[in-house]
Amino acid sequence: MAIARPTGMTPVREDEEDIRIRKIGPHDLRIALRQGWEDFMSKRGDLVFVGFIYPLVIALAGMYALDMSVLPLIFPLVAGAILLGPAAASGFYELARRREHGLDSRWRHFLDVVRGPAAPSLFAATGVIFVVFLLWMYAAWYIYAETLGPEAPASFGAFMRDVFTTPQGWTMILVGNLVGLCFAVLTLALSAVSFPMLVDRRV
Repeated sequence: MAIARPTGMTPVREDEEDIRIRKIGPHDLRIALRQGWEDFMSKRGDLVFVGFIYPLVIALAGMYALDMSVLPLIFPLVAGAILLGPAAASGFYELARRREHGLDSRWRHFLDVVRGPAAPSLFAATGVIFVVFLLWMYAAWYIYAETLGPEAPASFGAFMRDVFTTPQGWTMILVGNLVGLCFAVLTLALSAVSFPMLVDRRV
């Protein structure tokens, strides 16, 4: 079965052992954005419905984190959840693949990726991303402990006051965002190609 490629590129067969790396340019990015918009417009109801599941889970986790003992981790938890986005997006890649091949692409097929031949590799890649997420949470707690902690804040108001009105709070913001940037770049490097390719073929 040939795998679709942007116009002008030679199709690659799944049974080829060679995975040829091609450089992409602005033209390829425009094609990807146009096809993504077409997917959304075609299945926008299903995609919006499924798209709310992931933010809802994160919101519920954030509400649970309102317990004062883990209050300093609310922002790292919500921001760090973005690191898990590539794994969650695999379902969207599957819907787009099915639509491209003329198959039923309703949201019921969102989890088909976990039943496909590449599922073990997909779980392994997700595990790697989850480890990165756990490392980020540990780093965030360490930064808090070295600036405003290690004691838990007395209240939400006191915590916000310490964050925005003390030198230690601004140090935590600055260092935390720089460290978070490093984790984001690492996640991008690990997942930008691997997750879409795992949905596309068994590798």
